Amino acid sequence: MVPIEGGSDNPLHCTLDKLETINVVTVRGEIDLSNVHGLEDVCDQGLRSSSLPLIVDLSRVVYIDSTGLNTLIKVHDRCHARRVEFAVTFTSTLMWRIFSVLSLQEKIQIFPTVQAATEALHWSPRPELNR
Repeated sequence: MVPIEGGSDNPLHCTLDKLETINVVTVRGEIDLSNVHGLEDVCDQGLRSSSLPLIVDLSRVVYIDSTGLNTLIKVHDRCHARRVEFAVTFTSTLMWRIFSVLSLQEKIQIFPTVQAATEALHWSPRPELNR
């Protein structure tokens, strides 16, 4: 587990859990311009450490601005370039609205829980096998 703490003005806490079949980045707090580098760094650590699917759990995020959303898109693109599956999890109505308005659900896989994402990504064919 790799914890990253944001500043006291905009608290962000990110952890990377390297599990047997998946890497999970758990995010808690607010994601904005002042601390988004912490999220990006932890996601990059997960991506560098293996080719396992990467899940970013946003279920405890209370605020995300455009830099946070842009970071998720960049992480998705890095995963895609490495043929690593990527997903986010959340159940917040506000988060659904944000993703929906920006059509992010067309680019990023979204699941309600880490368990649901793990099951879906674990059983889906690996991208390199889809030819």
